[in-house]
Amino acid sequence: MKSKQLLLALLTIVIMQSCGPVLHVTRVTNHQTPTSTDGFYYALPRNFVRIDVVVNRTEQIKGPYAEFAEKYLGLSNVIKSNSTSYEISDIKLSTFDEPDPQQFYFVELQKNVLNKTNEFKLALTEAGLMVGTNGKIGESLAENVPVGSQVDETVYPDIFKYYGELNLFEKVDTLIEKVKHDSVTVEKMTFKRSMVEKTPEQKAKNAADFIIKVKENRFNLISGFQEVNYDKETFKYMNDELEKMENEYRKLFTGISFTKKITYSFYYLPKQEKPRDSMGLFRFSKLKGVLDTTSGFGDLISLKIQKLANTDSLKAYVDKKASIKSESHGLFYRIADYANITIMSANAETVHAKFLIPQYGVVTSMPAILTKTEFYKASGGIKTVE
Repeated sequence: MKSKQLLLALLTIVIMQSCGPVLHVTRVTNHQTPTSTDGFYYALPRNFVRIDVVVNRTEQIKGPYAEFAEKYLGLSNVIKSNSTSYEISDIKLSTFDEPDPQQFYFVELQKNVLNKTNEFKLALTEAGLMVGTNGKIGESLAENVPVGSQVDETVYPDIFKYYGELNLFEKVDTLIEKVKHDSVTVEKMTFKRSMVEKTPEQKAKNAADFIIKVKENRFNLISGFQEVNYDKETFKYMNDELEKMENEYRKLFTGISFTKKITYSFYYLPKQEKPRDSMGLFRFSKLKGVLDTTSGFGDLISLKIQKLANTDSLKAYVDKKASIKSESHGLFYRIADYANITIMSANAETVHAKFLIPQYGVVTSMPAILTKTEFYKASGGIKTVE
């Protein structure tokens, strides 16, 4: 009987040595007494929810000759006053991972079973998240770093660049002076020239006349009135330039409108103790844009999150198993749980998504005998085991 037990013990040692190093992994806490044994550390991930809100800011600028648009060009649908408006064009939900400060672990290798053929390899990200052991490293180690709010870098367009060219005109006054020489009276005419600022209506009429002239030139070019055989590139260039000039002058009457995109980013950290939560993100006004939640303007945009509780039964089982004390633990990993995330506006659902949230799931450990294992960096869960 004793020989059988001895044989079984020797066989167990052989199997352990052939499978790989034996690990002893402990969770790092503030109240834990450090060991004198050398080792290394890794972390399990937690996920943040990121909400990217893309807002279109539209500015309308009245043209300097807007009041004369219908009189000289027959245009009635023009911008009558300067204004700025905002509109939410898109809301995107995503997640990114970072080390969970409550889930750091210390790995101690049992040196008595290490030998030249029993090497231990562990792949970590720059932040200390585990992705693979003993050569099973199939996932990129690149970090997922969140980006702050962004503004579209599009430059403001040229605003009425031809407006200053039409400001002055030359005024000629004729002075008649009667000169009496002997019995003859002679009228002496002199001309007085001066530069006078045009009235708004005069400038508007000149601009309208120029538009008509450019349109005539375009018509003559297209109809072949000049009887010149232009090549295709030259013809296209001349027509485009005339059209561009016409549009620029027309803006003096119609005004201009341009839109810039602004991206606002908000972050929410789900917590295990709050499987169901809601919070206000911002207020939105069509006249003022994105505002703080304390503002009295606009509609409140809020986030709601609810854990699906798919791992609750597993957690109960793991907790019962943990009550049976084990002398050693292998690598700890996570089994993540799903959560429904909704963005609400004025009690109406606008965006809905479902994401894996590691901290909503269960933390458990592998056997102390290490094998080739690959982990999901974002969730801390097992991907493959050999």
